[in-house]
Amino acid sequence: YERGSKFLESHSHTFGRRELFNSWLREALENESAQTHALGCTLKTVLGEDAALLAGKTFVITGSLNHFKDRRALKEKIEAKGGKVAGSVSSKTECLINNDITSGSGKNKTAKELGITILSEDDFLEKYGIGKDF
Repeated sequence: YERGSKFLESHSHTFGRRELFNSWLREALENESAQTHALGCTLKTVLGEDAALLAGKTFVITGSLNHFKDRRALKEKIEAKGGKVAGSVSSKTECLINNDITSGSGKNKTAKELGITILSEDDFLEKYGIGKDF
């Protein structure tokens, strides 16, 4: 933990913004052994349990939302939990968030072709334990 804290203190100023630093750190430390080797601790130790919840996972959001003002608000929530949001579905996508899971949209078709899970907003919030604390 001490090594991780020293690393964080010595490098966070380089990035200026915490979000950018957290994003860089998540990408640099995708697996437990790399985390332990580089920092002497895990990503959860450095960023905190909450910020590491979705670390290493990429999501795509499409369609209208029920619990968030707009897609940007959900994107910010995902990023605050350590995840990434992409504009298109790929093999690296964890899941597509779409309240119309039977939609014939291009993103739904691509997700189905690639075997990517399509979740409603409610199912996403429940599956990842995010809750509706926004």
